[in-house]
Amino acid sequence: MQTSTTEKTVDTTTTQAPELPPRAERRSMLARVLVAFNRWFGEIHASALAVSDAVMIFIGFMISYWIRFHTEWFGVPDVIVDIRHTYALVPWLVFIWIFACPTFDIYLYRSGFTWLHLLIKVIGAVLLATAVSLVLNQLSGVQHSRIMIIFGWAFALVLIGLARVIVNLLVLAAHARGVGVMRVAVVGAEPPAAEVVDKMRAHRKLGYDVIGGIVDPPFGTRSFASIGLPVLGSIDNIRRVVRSHAIDQILIALPMSERDRIIRILSEFETDAVSVRILSSVIDRLTRPVEVGEIGDIRLLAIQQHPLASWRGVIKRLMDFTVALVGLVLLSPLLLAIAAAVRLSSPGPILFRQTRVGRDDRPFTMYKFRSMRTDAENDTGPVWAMPNDNRRTKIGAFLRRTSLDELPQLYNILVGQMSLVGPRPERPEFVAEFKKQIPAYLRRHKVKAGLTGWAQANGWRGNTSVEKRIECDLWYIANWSLSLDVEIVLKTIVEIFRAKNAY
Repeated sequence: MQTSTTEKTVDTTTTQAPELPPRAERRSMLARVLVAFNRWFGEIHASALAVSDAVMIFIGFMISYWIRFHTEWFGVPDVIVDIRHTYALVPWLVFIWIFACPTFDIYLYRSGFTWLHLLIKVIGAVLLATAVSLVLNQLSGVQHSRIMIIFGWAFALVLIGLARVIVNLLVLAAHARGVGVMRVAVVGAEPPAAEVVDKMRAHRKLGYDVIGGIVDPPFGTRSFASIGLPVLGSIDNIRRVVRSHAIDQILIALPMSERDRIIRILSEFETDAVSVRILSSVIDRLTRPVEVGEIGDIRLLAIQQHPLASWRGVIKRLMDFTVALVGLVLLSPLLLAIAAAVRLSSPGPILFRQTRVGRDDRPFTMYKFRSMRTDAENDTGPVWAMPNDNRRTKIGAFLRRTSLDELPQLYNILVGQMSLVGPRPERPEFVAEFKKQIPAYLRRHKVKAGLTGWAQANGWRGNTSVEKRIECDLWYIANWSLSLDVEIVLKTIVEIFRAKNAY
């Protein structure tokens, strides 16, 4: 039997936004001029940095030239090289710097940068430029002083760093006055939007200004009212709203069940200068590395790909082994001093051995300097350490506050049971409890446990929110890089001095 169907014709023409009243049109034009300037702000910022870097490189190498050939800091030079040779060298050095910079994205303007992240990127670029300079100097017919090149880049690093601090302080000051600020509209009102809006409002210097929300009646306006956002208009009139309010960034906070609306918004601004970002509770859960593969002409996304697979794991293991080995050697006097202090402060072993759960749910023995009495858990069983915990020894309180009790874990890193950076390992008793309460908990066991991690670097250590720690751990796994590991280590050192949640 033949079934008849009724075809519905879909009008794919774009609806033109209604004309604005003259006064609103003038206000909109002024707003668009400001938005255009804000969009150029990144280019202005990058241009200022490029000019500043070139000047700092020139000054750095002039200082290095003077020290090498007009002082005896590195011995008396055999030949005094004419300074004009260094003048001729500088353009090539700037060219090498331009080659090194894209590798570390140091000219890519991003609102919300951190000083530490900026410093790591500049150091990486300078190290790469130094290596390239030395190699090319060796291969060239006219060789320049290697000492001058090394110290020239060292001085340039200091000067470039200072110049960038000044430039970025000016950027923050500009953001505080509304210059270079991204005007943001939130589409939809999913709960995660409230947290993002709060952070954007609390840190206006990051370069965001949340103007209001765009929402349709099916989603209501109560969620916007609860976070103090005015409703600018409906999704159906989103182009008019964006134009009239001079929005230059749209943050989509719709549920994934509304994927048709999300696709329509993305299509609406596909060729527009307005940037679109998606914040979704579903997308936020995709914190695993995604790789693209092909079978013939069919493209596949590998969501379950093992983190730190292939070359990533090799690089990370090399760094772990090197740092652990060097650390054990250099810190051996400190380790011996702590061992003696632990032995003299209270009866019991120097090292505390405890079973923890590592990669692929495998248990291993983790080592620490003993910081508590030997009978600490006889009455309570496995429990979290608490503020002013009377189970701690006198020296143990200091060791835990400064995290020096964790230093023996360099051995765990050396033998491959742990990594320098990764999710902190938990005791089997806590793992059994957490995996029942938090579905995504075991995903953190796809990588080696770490001496420190993204959660600890951000203050989520000790007896703090498990959910926040899991969120940090999964984000780290999805976004791993060597520069991120270095950033985490440096941020952890800062957190140690703060001694927050360390007891």
